[in-house]
Amino acid sequence: MKYTKEQMKQTISEWKVSGLSKKAFCRERKIVYQTFHNWINRINKVSSSRFTEITLPARRTNGSCEIIFPSGARMIFDGEPSASWLREVLR
Repeated sequence: MKYTKEQMKQTISEWKVSGLSKKAFCRERKIVYQTFHNWINRINKVSSSRFTEITLPARRTNGSCEIIFPSGARMIFDGEPSASWLREVLR
């Protein structure tokens, strides 16, 4: 199966929050380990630019919000922060 760049990014994000090692994650998803390693290197080269795209995950039912950065860092909020406040924090 050929993955798009967005699918690669999504899969890498899923691995980061899975708590699994790369090898265990690849084994579970039936992805060749070296291929996955190459994806990470390719995405990291693109992500090393000055700007980094972040995405807000789907709204949770308990009213919290979480941002997962490409580096794996996470910001978790109780409630939904305002867009203007987020812009200031992420500058």
